[in-house]
Amino acid sequence: MVKTTTVPDAWNEIYKFSVQRKAGSIINMEGLVSEISALDFGEKDFEGIALGNGGRVRKMKPMTDETITLKVWPTDVGLSGDGVAQFFHPQTADDITQPLSVSNTITKNQHQIILLFAESMTGIGGAGSATPAGCSAYRVTAKNALLTRYKPDFGDLNLSAEISFKWAPFDKDGTSNKTEDSTDGTAVLTAVASYT
Repeated sequence: MVKTTTVPDAWNEIYKFSVQRKAGSIINMEGLVSEISALDFGEKDFEGIALGNGGRVRKMKPMTDETITLKVWPTDVGLSGDGVAQFFHPQTADDITQPLSVSNTITKNQHQIILLFAESMTGIGGAGSATPAGCSAYRVTAKNALLTRYKPDFGDLNLSAEISFKWAPFDKDGTSNKTEDSTDGTAVLTAVASYT
């Protein structure tokens, strides 16, 4: 088969980013995010144990937790993709009536987060959408993620915030919580399943 498409030299500038609370709606947030400052996909480390003969054996360590850290520009406290406060402090019932109000809570919701880089965003509705034929793409999907950090900043007289989602690399049953997919355009990335 002759390859008719190519993967770019690097993925840069334009991307799609979606968040879905478990059993909730998918929110496209790329218009809120300006920077992905950290993609920490854990470590699979080991410790070298010295033996009496000078040799070493490896003591394996479990894979560490994974995180994504983003810089966002919130303009409200709603759940429409313009704010993050209600993701960080889930209310007993979503506040969708103006004026919006978010109080601190001890509740933590689980989320599915999706990051998509694609050769062209034409015809792609959100990060979890199927990619069109002939379009190279790279996608990261993480589920069972908690929003663990929400740090607003007004230091340069512009309201921004740094947020972090964190997830364990595996469920209790050993099922992976993160998937990375890519295509050179000769096949499509199928739509990501709804997070229920």
